[in-house]
Amino acid sequence: MTAKRIGGIVAALLILGLACGALSLHWFDATYNAPPRIEVVNDSDLVLEDLVVEGTGFRLQIDRLPPHSKTMAVVHVGGESGLKVSFKAGPKVYSDDDLAYLEEQGGYSVVVTIDESLAIHARQRLMRFY
Repeated sequence: MTAKRIGGIVAALLILGLACGALSLHWFDATYNAPPRIEVVNDSDLVLEDLVVEGTGFRLQIDRLPPHSKTMAVVHVGGESGLKVSFKAGPKVYSDDDLAYLEEQGGYSVVVTIDESLAIHARQRLMRFY
């Protein structure tokens, strides 16, 4: 290989490295600045009615969530917040609070699952864009 060819390969690798670095910084910035996403999954055989997901600065009202379905929303939290979920299934009201911790940005994502016995579970993770 000639010195000219090696110089071209090194320059191409340098440009590729810079492009990958810039893309990584953009991805990190987009994730960190994103508001929280909340997904609610109904794994029960019942329709959930008057479903409310709330925290500091937000209240998400879902009139009806059919059995074995899910919905997702982006919420705008006012500072630090816990997460409370309540719903009605048949004649009974179910509720649980302090399910997760959220902030107004930081890549928070929470999956709230209502299982077959109508128990409420929350799994928190950082957002992914892939």
